[in-house]
Amino acid sequence: MAGLVLHTVLGVELRLLPDHQIDCRFALVLRQKEQLDIQKVQQIEGNWVEVLQALPKTYPIALWLSGKGLLNKNLPSSEDADLEVLFAQAFASVKQDDFYVQYGFGAGQLLVSLMRKQMVDELLDKLLRAGLSVYGLA
Repeated sequence: MAGLVLHTVLGVELRLLPDHQIDCRFALVLRQKEQLDIQKVQQIEGNWVEVLQALPKTYPIALWLSGKGLLNKNLPSSEDADLEVLFAQAFASVKQDDFYVQYGFGAGQLLVSLMRKQMVDELLDKLLRAGLSVYGLA
C-alpha cells in the first residue's frame, strides 16, 4: 500500500513559555522532485490568538512541541532494550498512561521525552478549531 506523499508541509515549532505565551517558529517547505525548498520562514511570539492568526491554514503541519511541560531524560541504553522497563526505572512515580512518550536512540543513549496527554490534546484541539491540520507530532 502506498503512503501519502506530501509536496508541501508547514513545519511548526511551538515552544510553550510561562504566562500562556508561545514562541512559534515555522517554515513552509516545498518538495520539488528530489529537493526541498524553503519558501517562507517566520517567528512569532505572543498569546494563542496572535500565533494562531499568523499560521497559514492551507498546509499540512508537522508539529514539534518544546518548552514548558516537556520533560526530557537521557538514559544509558541500547536499541534492543525494553522501553517499558526503562521508563518505569526512570520515572518510578509516573503513570505512563497519562503521558505521550517519545523515544530517541543514539550512541548508547536513550532520550525519553514526555508531555501530559491532557496538555497535548488541548493544544491539538486549539489547532484543529483554528482550521489547522496536524499530520505529525514530535
